[in-house]
Amino acid sequence: MSVPDLLGAASGVLLDFDGPICSVFGGTGDRPIANSLRAFAEAHSIALTRDGLDSSDPLTVLRAIASGAPSLLSEANSVLTRAECFAISTAVPTPGAAEFIMSFSSFGKPIAIVSNNSTRSIVAYLAAKRLQGYVAHVQGRSERGPSDWKPSPLPVLAAVAALGLPTDRVVMIGDSVTDIEACNLAGVLAVGFVNRPPKAEALRAAGAVALVKDMHELLR
Repeated sequence: MSVPDLLGAASGVLLDFDGPICSVFGGTGDRPIANSLRAFAEAHSIALTRDGLDSSDPLTVLRAIASGAPSLLSEANSVLTRAECFAISTAVPTPGAAEFIMSFSSFGKPIAIVSNNSTRSIVAYLAAKRLQGYVAHVQGRSERGPSDWKPSPLPVLAAVAALGLPTDRVVMIGDSVTDIEACNLAGVLAVGFVNRPPKAEALRAAGAVALVKDMHELLR
């Protein structure tokens, strides 16, 4: 099914945040944030996995902290949340994303954001861009830990429930394999957002029913 057909048939849309809507660390860079979490781990004598030691992705480091010291996850999560909220002021908007959000919601179809970023940072971004009135629900990173983060279907199912729609009437647009996997487990059709060409094969292999390279494609 083509993307226009998918959106035409959908009663609501879910959007990932970092990628389809903006580049959260586009202004600050993500490695400094990952390093601050590693510094937190070192200060608390938390042994990290190899991924946690090497990755530039803050969420990968947070997962490693959760694995190594579950009792300190809440405190580490607060460190990342503060960094995300600070980064929002320099986050780089994804071209066409705001226009799509406003256009789709103008048809009376609700939009929810489903993200592994913190709810506080997402709400701050929407307020800064005056988009909060167009988004019906924000499902951010659960404080309960990685088992409730994508690729778990739980945040997707929670967002669908918040919209009051059946899963087969909702389409999600995400730029990561974890987005697609979460949708597959939840029974929601997923469109892969290919903001970098190397992602295309991985997103399709994960089960994306269609791919788009530009959010303006959704407008058309």
